[in-house]
Amino acid sequence: MMKSFILFSALFSAPSFGGGSAEEIGRSADDFRASHPALAERVDGMSPIVNRAGKYFFPGSDLMGHPAQVLIQDRLLDGGDPTPVVVALAYALDGEHRLEPALIAGQPAAVRAALISGYKKHGLLDAVQAFEDALVDPSMGVRLEAVRLIGYRPNLESPTLSRRLLAAIGDPQPALRAMAARSISWRVEAGGFAAIVPLLSDGSGLVRGAAGRALRKIDPAAAAIHPGVQALKADADPQVSRAIRRVLKP
Repeated sequence: MMKSFILFSALFSAPSFGGGSAEEIGRSADDFRASHPALAERVDGMSPIVNRAGKYFFPGSDLMGHPAQVLIQDRLLDGGDPTPVVVALAYALDGEHRLEPALIAGQPAAVRAALISGYKKHGLLDAVQAFEDALVDPSMGVRLEAVRLIGYRPNLESPTLSRRLLAAIGDPQPALRAMAARSISWRVEAGGFAAIVPLLSDGSGLVRGAAGRALRKIDPAAAAIHPGVQALKADADPQVSRAIRRVLKP
């Protein structure tokens, strides 16, 4: 009973400033424009800079406060910026100011991928919905980011979420299959070991290596004696064979 109460409290009392429709965010932003005119001018007129990785971002600790975050949400939803700038705005949002799944759905693919990063550490019910949607997104980039991020959220439990993550093992893209194996092992999904085993003979070395590492993480003893894992020690791809021999060291 106490465990259920704690879970209930976590679900419904965890702080989040990101919820609400675009209209609600717009009204809050208008209030902050009236009460924080200098900050509003800064957010509405700021331009991103490029980091060493070639990605746009907005510098400044003053952007982390609640008023600035709401103003960033509003600018992002306004739709007046080029997609790379909107992606930078999405990454400028902290997890507490994540956008609701319904608002994410209407954005370009690159922006959808950036916005789900807000769920890497935050949210429960809304995070489940966000990842369930992203795992079947038409964009491979969004699916890949969802598969990657869900590995950090073993606390998210949903039959649909688990089913869709396991289904990612069959994705046409090798990078996504490899990432699915990794995240399944991090979450220790029920049935994950058996589901990953076929990837040991995948046509991609990236996937074979990821499968071997994932199986060892799920069940080291079973992986150590599995014929498919043992065979990878002599894999034709030297990167795979080296990685598996290292993984299987006592």
